[in-house]
Amino acid sequence: MKNIKVVLLMFVCFYLANPLIGQKSKFAINASTQAQVSKSDLGFLTQPVGELKSDKVATLIKVNLGIGNLGGYTSLPSKLVFSVVSAKYPKKKRVIKTIQLGKLAKGQKQEIKKTIALKTSFLPKNPVLIVSIQTQQKSDYNLKNNTAKISLGKIEPPIGSITIDLSLKHLKVNKQKVMPGEKMVAGTILTNETKGVTSQAKVIFYLSTQPRLTKSAKIIGKTPVKNIKAGQSLPLQKEFVIPTTKEGIYYIHAICKTKGKDMNFKNNKVTTKIFVKSNKDFSTTVFNGQN
Repeated sequence: MKNIKVVLLMFVCFYLANPLIGQKSKFAINASTQAQVSKSDLGFLTQPVGELKSDKVATLIKVNLGIGNLGGYTSLPSKLVFSVVSAKYPKKKRVIKTIQLGKLAKGQKQEIKKTIALKTSFLPKNPVLIVSIQTQQKSDYNLKNNTAKISLGKIEPPIGSITIDLSLKHLKVNKQKVMPGEKMVAGTILTNETKGVTSQAKVIFYLSTQPRLTKSAKIIGKTPVKNIKAGQSLPLQKEFVIPTTKEGIYYIHAICKTKGKDMNFKNNKVTTKIFVKSNKDFSTTVFNGQN
């Protein structure tokens, strides 16, 4: 009994000498609360919403999101990073856009609407958009609400026409024989072979000594074309001056170039033949051309 009293007396003395015993858990809670109060906490207020529009050439991703500072202090400048991954390979990220964010005061909110344009070939199949808030080291006490994922689904909705196929036919010139420095008019027919509108294209005319278009050919004229409707055929004419060159047989080539990738390059070139004379004594006739 005497030993029990001695043990109890020692425990009371030790407890009185160390009044913090039993308060460690309270201090741990207070320290955590203090960290929350003394730091910022940037996070997504709602799940971001994404919309994808894409064809074989270009893709647009529209994103609406809201972020806010849920902490107790003004946040430091940060970044909003947009990345895409494949649902099959989630660890292979490709950064497609970065936005610099300024400071956000305690309780401040910010709405962000962004349209991101990129090449369709850059996207994986069934892409997932990852949006993350990258803060400066140790400035944000809660990193669990700094990342959001948006499933964009399959790449199907079109932007303008899904495919591009422009063709050229019947290249003709108003003169079969010309002299250097003389004006000439070439005409052709441009047709949109697809079921969609082609937004932008141009027809380029070349002068060459070869029946096939080569790098040595000289550009003698260009004709821009916009908004070619599905199935539409446009007659095009271009006046140009024959450059200084030697006497002989020459070829005029016309080629159509589009802003996107043309699905059939075999039908966007036409050629015709002319004769360039070196003296003024020559006759002029209409030449129907060769295709």
